[in-house]
Amino acid sequence: MKKVLFFLLITSVCFSQQQVERFEVTPEGINQFVVVETTGSAEELFTKTKHWINTAFKNPERVMPRQIENEMIGGEMLFIEVIPVKGFVNGIFDMKVNYQINFKDDKLKFDIYWVEFPTSVPTSGVRTFEFSAVGGGYPSFYNLKGKPKPKFQEFVSVVEDKLNGLVSDLVNYIENNQQDDW
Repeated sequence: MKKVLFFLLITSVCFSQQQVERFEVTPEGINQFVVVETTGSAEELFTKTKHWINTAFKNPERVMPRQIENEMIGGEMLFIEVIPVKGFVNGIFDMKVNYQINFKDDKLKFDIYWVEFPTSVPTSGVRTFEFSAVGGGYPSFYNLKGKPKPKFQEFVSVVEDKLNGLVSDLVNYIENNQQDDW
């Protein structure tokens, strides 16, 4: 009996420590983080991430107000009119992402705390709705099998693509943006 309990404990610890490679929107919300392996020291990854934010965003000081040198960058990213919503409301919503990126040698951990979908144009009286990484999903978007209902498939797909695109854009910048020695 002790061996069975020990085996179950070890198995659950191993499965809970698996790296998540992409963000997914589920009825429960968005998985909280993605871990990406890349090359570079924590200091190099931190510096290159700051450069990426400075080149990719209009107001980088608003995007990364939280920083611990060579350890973490965090803040909010805003994407204007990127999320089409049909069904319970119709319109194109903005996407605001509250994030944090942690750095270790040869690794990034990209955390998403919440994603909010504000709009400056009231549509059917709805001005904002939010997905939280922990327990803040919209189960009504999904059927009983856990698949998005047809009218929400595009929404779920666009949100996942945008979040995963952020991670891949950052990794591409880190791996391909070498300093020219002109």
